[in-house]
Formats: sequence, structure tokens, C-alpha cells
Amino acid sequence: TCEHGQTSQLPKALIKECILAFTSQQTNQSKLQKDVIDVFKFLGYGVKEEVICTKTGYSIDAVIIINGSEVAIEVDGPFHYIGCRPNGKTVLKRRQLRNLGDRPLVVVPYWEWNQISDRQSNGSNSKQDCFKRKEDYLRTLLASQQIK
Repeated sequence: TCEHGQTSQLPKALIKECILAFTSQQTNQSKLQKDVIDVFKFLGYGVKEEVICTKTGYSIDAVIIINGSEVAIEVDGPFHYIGCRPNGKTVLKRRQLRNLGDRPLVVVPYWEWNQISDRQSNGSNSKQDCFKRKEDYLRTLLASQQIK
């Protein structure tokens, strides 16, 4: 089944070949992604990294477990945006993960995360204060998505 409930017109063998090509791409974890995941782990969430969504074939940066339910986490760096707006590829991935995926999706944009780190690097606060702000940011982000 495709998006909007339609059935694919492609032959089954070609569909399998397409899915295999799509899901076998290598992914590299960025420093940003690692930093966000480390804070989720510190907060006590179970974290699975680089999870393939079986319904879409997309690689999800991380899946966290909250009260027995999975939540997809996408940590989007600058290549996902034109200015502060998601580019077409990112819009499509998010839309398909939200419409076809089997778990809620939460996005961490790089500029929001960097603002937290930049305050610490300017010498205004300690590393502990910076880490606390990162924890608070993720808790607020999850709450804003009504995920508890």
C-alpha cells in the first residue's frame, strides 16, 4: 500500500528491489545526533539508534521508548533546511513517516539545539548548566508533542 491508500503499479519484484536499494544505504551519525541521543539516554529513555521504519523504508535517527511506546526522533542538521525551512526531501520524509509510520515523530532542528550549546561556549554558563538546558529542551519538546 502506498501513501493515500493506493496500490503500487510496479511489479512485485521491482518493488522488492527498490525497497532493498532504499534501505541498504549507509548512514553516518553526526556529532549533533550523538549529542541529542546522549541526553535522551541520560534522561533514562531506552534508545534504539538508526532504526529502519518497516512501513516506509526510511532510516530514523533514533527511537526512544516512553511508557512502553516508541517515539521516532529525527535530529535534522543544516542539510535538511533551506534557511530555517525544511527542504523538499525532508518534508517528504517527515510526511511519510507521520502518515505511514507506526509511531509519533519528533524533530530536533539543529539551530534550536545549537542555541543551547552556543550559550555555554560563549562562557556565560557551565557545562552542567548547558546539559540541564538540553534536558529541559527535550522534555519541553516531547511535552509540546503531547508525548509523556
